[in-house]
Amino acid sequence: MHTPMLFTLFLAFSIIINAQSHQVFSTEEEILLSTEGLATSYQNETGGSFKPERVHLVAYNEQTGNYLFRGNMPLNSETFAYDELLGIMNVRSQEELGALLPESVKIIDVSLVNSIEKSEKRHLEKERSFFAQNPELGEVINRPIYGIPISVKHTHRKWRKHFSKKWGKDKLESLINNLSTWLNKNQDIPVIIYVHCEAGFDRTGEVIAAYQLRFQGKSYHEAYQNAVEVAGRNISSFSKHGLQWYAYYLREVTRLPTIGDIQ
Repeated sequence: MHTPMLFTLFLAFSIIINAQSHQVFSTEEEILLSTEGLATSYQNETGGSFKPERVHLVAYNEQTGNYLFRGNMPLNSETFAYDELLGIMNVRSQEELGALLPESVKIIDVSLVNSIEKSEKRHLEKERSFFAQNPELGEVINRPIYGIPISVKHTHRKWRKHFSKKWGKDKLESLINNLSTWLNKNQDIPVIIYVHCEAGFDRTGEVIAAYQLRFQGKSYHEAYQNAVEVAGRNISSFSKHGLQWYAYYLREVTRLPTIGDIQ
């Protein structure tokens, strides 16, 4: 066999071995892992009915009077649990801020569920139906979150910055910036941003931890532990990986100095 052919075969074999040992992903694999088909692999914890104990105040802007809360799917047996939701938000505001909510507020309902899962699609339709019938009370914004199946540490070092800037459907940077914009924008009446998935643990934990990394100065360890504390368990691996990639992006691309170790 000619030397050039031997060299070519050796090079091809080396690339295969390197890819297997370091999990270097091709552009085609990146696209595959970024499609909505990812949702079918993501095992969501069922949300059931609205759970007031899962609602927590994340941030409050004294200048605008706007709030950021997290929780689970806010539905009762029939419709959007509006009164129950505002009731527990009042309790949390009193506990954290020493004051009740204003008498008039609008809700930006940031629903992280997807329309692929049949139960989530039905729940999303209920959310949309409620605000379509009651537009004066607010609006629903559907922003599906899926997480990422592969962790930073299992991706070859030379690919990490590339993937952290574009890999995955979550696109946390744009979502987190939107949350900040809504929180800091003066409105005619105060706005309550309510971020939730079905159970209020995994996808919600990923998004809120990402917000804490970006705008509340928390390290990765602090933000992740807060998500674990709220959930009462580790959040799903997909959601944890999604948070890890965003933390890596903030630390290595934007050079945010507060991220610390990512594990």
